[in-house]
Amino acid sequence: MTRDVRAALSAQRPADVRRPSRQVYDRVVAASAQLFDQGGYFALTVDALVVLSGVSKKTVYRWWNNRAEVALDVIGEVYGPPPGVPGDGSALDRLLSYVVAEARYVGGPAGPVLAGLLADCQQRPAQLATVRDRFLAGPRSTVRALVADAVDEGVIAADSDLDVVTSMLLDPIYHALLTGEGPAGPDAAAARIRHLLVGVRRES
Repeated sequence: MTRDVRAALSAQRPADVRRPSRQVYDRVVAASAQLFDQGGYFALTVDALVVLSGVSKKTVYRWWNNRAEVALDVIGEVYGPPPGVPGDGSALDRLLSYVVAEARYVGGPAGPVLAGLLADCQQRPAQLATVRDRFLAGPRSTVRALVADAVDEGVIAADSDLDVVTSMLLDPIYHALLTGEGPAGPDAAAARIRHLLVGVRRES
């Protein structure tokens, strides 16, 4: 695993996110999970959270500025953590494994909540910045580092734009999540990589 990929893995695990006491946190997680089951992301309001969790509104706002921040903390607890960086195999194998795992996670049980979270933030720049930093930046950093590894291994052309290739692999996953349009899921993610390589593979 290269230094860039290790750095990308660290970016997926923000260490400076504040946490309340375990008792408060567990109550908020349990209440949020119940609200997600009842009505998805938009059922998660601070008022509903206060009623179900028994945590005061003052305490909620002490630790979370809005429901997007609550959701970002809770999604991994309720639906499991997002995929980590593969450690074995060629750069191309690790790239394929990671992008497929990201598509599987986004298209799984967490998907409807993530879709609501992303939609809710479109008119709220501060929340959108938080979502980018805490949810989107990790996968983008990881994929970019894996694409760079594939360039180093000679699988992808050296003059490829790493950011463009990263967007080509990840953006369709989130587009399908938000719109329901276009091929989604692990098989579609794997197909995108195969088709992409036709255009960016190094000429022999």
